Amino acid sequence: EIYTLSLHDALPIWLYAADLADMLQYTAERLNLEIFRARALLAKLGVADSTHLIERRPGTRQLRIGVARLSVTRG
Repeated sequence: EIYTLSLHDALPIWLYAADLADMLQYTAERLNLEIFRARALLAKLGVADSTHLIERRPGTRQLRIGVARLSVTRG
């Protein structure tokens, strides 16, 4: 399965890290670890700007997808 999310025309959607962790049934620590792992994997694969996959809004503990187009393949 391939899921494609295009954010070119969408408003930036910011979520509080605690809310996202709750949605995913993760602890805050696990959410941070998974973000770190995703960034590291993409960097290892040579993806440019992999550090911008997830953006953090300073001082608010909010997160958003930081790329204009994202495709996820499952399986």
